[in-house]
Amino acid sequence: MTGLANSPLEADADERLAYLNGFRDEFLNQRTTDRPLLARVLGVDPGPSPGSEDAAERAWWALHDPFIDPASVLLDLDTPGDAPLVYHASDAGVAIEWRTLDELAALHALWNLALERGRADWRARCLGAARWHIRELQPDNATNQPWAVHVFLTLANVSNDTEVAHAARFHAETLMHACQVQQGRPDIVSAFVLLDGARMLERGAETNGSDR
Repeated sequence: MTGLANSPLEADADERLAYLNGFRDEFLNQRTTDRPLLARVLGVDPGPSPGSEDAAERAWWALHDPFIDPASVLLDLDTPGDAPLVYHASDAGVAIEWRTLDELAALHALWNLALERGRADWRARCLGAARWHIRELQPDNATNQPWAVHVFLTLANVSNDTEVAHAARFHAETLMHACQVQQGRPDIVSAFVLLDGARMLERGAETNGSDR
């Protein structure tokens, strides 16, 4: 993947950890989800969670810290339905850019947690959140990172509703396109996001049967 050409994916653990510790993107930025994402892809210990109150960030740290309970971080994990994972309806004043980015990043993390912990109920909750996304949020007006693209591809593959399947695939394709607009290729963070998503698909993220 072009965006990862200079990353130490094949290097030894010390080099990968050094890369993580010094990481900045092409514009010298570092987001709160970068460290747990990169640590996961690079296969290194990210160190202790910073204890942030940010839901999407804590969902990502839950992939490294078994003591973080996703149900205490994200919304309604025990209640299947087409609903967001981060923001309540009363949070409608949150800027669409932040809302979309946080919801997608949390969805990506929860899907991975669902697969790794064998939680079919969380996986169903993710598919419901993905249906909410394609109905309520446009992927090209707020984020240029392809968070949760593998979840939308899975929804497209398993949905019995052809309209939902088409919309989910279009959502995934739009996320893929948006991350390449600025540089003609995925930026470095997007490349890590895509690699993680591809790995989860390879591990069996495609489900048999239908979403409901």
